[in-house]
Amino acid sequence: MSVGDRDGSPPSWQFAVVIALGAGDLVTGALLVVAPAVVFRLLGFAPAPDEATIFVRWIGVFVAAIGGAYLLPFRLAAGRERQERLRATLEWTALARLAVATFVAAGVLAVALPEGWCFVGSYDALAASAQLALLAAWGRSSER
Repeated sequence: MSVGDRDGSPPSWQFAVVIALGAGDLVTGALLVVAPAVVFRLLGFAPAPDEATIFVRWIGVFVAAIGGAYLLPFRLAAGRERQERLRATLEWTALARLAVATFVAAGVLAVALPEGWCFVGSYDALAASAQLALLAAWGRSSER
């Protein structure tokens, strides 16, 4: 028997984690688009130079899109299709987060990024690890 609902779906707290991850990226991305200086200030970074702002906003679009990807499966009714889409979303976004964490780590080690960026890389590595743990738990519960 599954650790989730009677229909074999994961527990609702796990869905809440997925929604929180998506909402966090959606809001962060949107803020990077409309108010990049606010995000930089919240992270304790120096403001981006004016000529770089367009690139920061472009990254914001990407971050917001990733956040939206987490939320798309929830437009479907609970059931097998939603679970399959959630699995695919978590697999893809975990890969994206690990890529970001690796890039940030390399950038900090090469002294191309300030050490403050370690927070961003660590958050992405932690989120990816949580996602992979959820996927493993879902895999184990479906085998029962």
